[in-house]
Amino acid sequence: YGRLARRNALGAELLDLPARRTTEFYAGDAQGFMTHEADSCTVAPPLTLGGYQGALAAGETCVRDTGAPGVSGAGCAAPAPVGQRYRATAQAGGFNLHLAAPGAGNQGAATVTGDAPPFLEYDWNTATPGLEDPAAFATFGVFPGPASRIYQREVY
Repeated sequence: YGRLARRNALGAELLDLPARRTTEFYAGDAQGFMTHEADSCTVAPPLTLGGYQGALAAGETCVRDTGAPGVSGAGCAAPAPVGQRYRATAQAGGFNLHLAAPGAGNQGAATVTGDAPPFLEYDWNTATPGLEDPAAFATFGVFPGPASRIYQREVY
């Protein structure tokens, strides 16, 4: 049993935003879903950007791709460097998704939705019956803080 997974991503509005989109398989109750590292043949799903929030508007970010519309269907006008392009097929289960930096003053979020083939859809919204395409937020203008901080408590 497999699915196409997408995780929320956040970062500065002045830098391109790497966002994970991977194929996963169910490894059992103990492990749950895991990235399918051996996947090198799943065709990349077309992407749509929408649901803009904050100061981010349509056209201010796009997918780093071979050009517009590119493999993703939401590519930037200019081709990205080869190492940053959205892949046409999975490599080690990933598609190398990067969103272009929207620039100063464009803090906000957008929903990135992938049109997964039916066999990679999953019940992401358990309140609604049926399987859905994976969707997640890409948020610009937010910094998560240092990864080394696990817990902080102030005592007065």
